[in-house]
Amino acid sequence: MVAASKAMWLRVSCGAYLLLLAATDVANPLQAALDADGDCQGSDCALSALQVRASAEGSCGFSFSDCFATDETSSSSLDPLTSLSASLYDDLIMPAPAMNGTTEDMAALRYNLLANSASTVLTQWSFLSDQNIFAYSAAVGANLERDAPTLSACIVAFYKPIHALKDYFKEKVKRPRPFVAHPDLKPCLPEEFTFSYPSGHATFYAATEELLGAWFPLQRDRIGYVSSSGVGARATCAVHYPSDANAGRKLGKMAAIEVMQMPQ
Repeated sequence: MVAASKAMWLRVSCGAYLLLLAATDVANPLQAALDADGDCQGSDCALSALQVRASAEGSCGFSFSDCFATDETSSSSLDPLTSLSASLYDDLIMPAPAMNGTTEDMAALRYNLLANSASTVLTQWSFLSDQNIFAYSAAVGANLERDAPTLSACIVAFYKPIHALKDYFKEKVKRPRPFVAHPDLKPCLPEEFTFSYPSGHATFYAATEELLGAWFPLQRDRIGYVSSSGVGARATCAVHYPSDANAGRKLGKMAAIEVMQMPQ
């Protein structure tokens, strides 16, 4: 009964959130959020079919009731959500930047590795996982792994189609990691050898921000701070180009909005 009430409350809140976006910028309600960092240039500003549809629907179809169920069997029975259509996201992150990094990418990476202090490097290790929400515990004010195991399982189900979408673009672009293309770069996080564009970690943190921010609206600023830090860690430690992280941020945000509108 409590779970059902929470789910209903969230649907109403999420609908109000989208209506607020529409009232803020009727012509382009979602692009403002994407370009809040002021990096809107050229194709960056193009609205995909997904964004147009998301701004027009004004409803949240993602059902959260199972995420907060109390029995142990419910968390293991959460089914992955419907797959996402990659073609809807082409305008958002394609075409990809230069394969071996843009001039801006390389300047940022070399500066980061020279400027990183010991405390900066240690902080980045808090964001190693791209499947687990433990990094958000401080933002929410609870040990999410211990106190909300079903919510953690729900994140996996929520993220699975987004993860597959991210992998599609990685395989399509096949951009090598910066430390592979430039062996003189020495990352301060463990090296990973999947393709670089877009960043999977950045996609995860941006997507998770949308889900947790809808459920914990009073902590949304803190959740956003964690997400921004998780996205930024990839370029701070040179395991991704900044353009990888930026693409992952955009992909994760918009894919999460799409998933939350899927009828369940």
